[in-house]
Amino acid sequence: MDLRGHIQDYLSKVQMMQLGTSQSNQPWVTTVYFVSDINLNLYWLSDPEKRHSKEIEKNSKVAGTFVLPQLYGEKVRGLRFEGEARRLTGDENINGVMIYKSRFWIVEDRAKTHTGEVVDTCYQIRPKAYYLLDEINFPSNPNQVLTL
Repeated sequence: MDLRGHIQDYLSKVQMMQLGTSQSNQPWVTTVYFVSDINLNLYWLSDPEKRHSKEIEKNSKVAGTFVLPQLYGEKVRGLRFEGEARRLTGDENINGVMIYKSRFWIVEDRAKTHTGEVVDTCYQIRPKAYYLLDEINFPSNPNQVLTL
């Protein structure tokens, strides 16, 4: 399997990402459920009023990480990324929600308040690079970079 394949495999096994944003030189990290597409773009739903959503509107540069459970002392596998995030609108938002629903089918329940009003919208990250640390599949050179 090539590097891209290892990254796609890793992304298929993890459901949550830790997303880093920043504003006025102050970093912020939040955890979101996500899904990736065939191009390794990332999608998640969020309330536009959340801190990370507001920060993305002002500074689209983001970074993040994904973690699969492992025990201390085991060979390490981890995946990080950097890229640009944006709020999707119109047809792109509808398409993003459909991609999200391909993994998390309960999106209708999550995206609405108790009154039925939709509050969440879909966001997308286009990664510029993925950084894979993989002592299992790349033991002689565990630090791998996929530039997109």
